[in-house]
Amino acid sequence: PTSGLSDHPSLTPREQQILDCLGRGYPYKQIAGLEGISMETVKTHARRIYRKLGVHSRAEAVAVCWREGGPKGK
Repeated sequence: PTSGLSDHPSLTPREQQILDCLGRGYPYKQIAGLEGISMETVKTHARRIYRKLGVHSRAEAVAVCWREGGPKGK
């Protein structure tokens, strides 16, 4: 299930999945296990997400998505 973050137009579906996990507070290692990818791949996705959103942290990325779109379905 997703965390309710908006679909940001610049993020790929996979990046959105990773952002949802980041928004839930999961550590990279847990995200890697849940998504069936390596921890290095999670870090790569996170860096791309931060770059696309123009932020430097997980908290900033989540805040941008909430501010720009609000929860899905609302």
